[in-house]
Amino acid sequence: MPSFYAQDFLREFHLALIVGNIGASVLWEPNRWPEFIACLEPLVGAARGPAASSGCYARQSAKRLELVNFKSRNWREVVGIQGTFTNWGLLAPSDATCVRQKRTPDVYAFVSNLSLLVMNDLRFNPAITLAIGVDVLDSPALMDAAVERIASLTSAVMVAKKVRTWGLPTEIGYNSGIGETSWFVG
Repeated sequence: MPSFYAQDFLREFHLALIVGNIGASVLWEPNRWPEFIACLEPLVGAARGPAASSGCYARQSAKRLELVNFKSRNWREVVGIQGTFTNWGLLAPSDATCVRQKRTPDVYAFVSNLSLLVMNDLRFNPAITLAIGVDVLDSPALMDAAVERIASLTSAVMVAKKVRTWGLPTEIGYNSGIGETSWFVG
């Protein structure tokens, strides 16, 4: 997700990292996806514009896995994949709106299926990152409710929360964007 266009890198966000139980049913199953989307509805409803989503899945191609990217303006739709779910992300408002306004989104969500990345001894799955701008009306309550519901849905083994800026300033600009899981130590 490109965020280099934004002029408000120092905007603060409530962030949460939710780490799901490896034994729980995965979120991206068609019968579970609507439950997950319902958790995000209040957050997205508080954003300054409509959301859009994008993601990736892996499908077998000859002797290797091929990654297939997808985008959707209908962020609520069940992830239609023909292979193995890899990741899904949401911006509200959409990336196109954020670029036009040169602002960070009000809401960010990202779901990672770690099973393709970790070959041995996977201890948790999925990893979900949520963020909502602290300046969004009722953001603490909206975030707490979403985190609680998603933690329950994934039988979370860990939930971490923090407030931080969209990007971290450096001598030459900004890095460690909110979408990088290293945000927790930044």
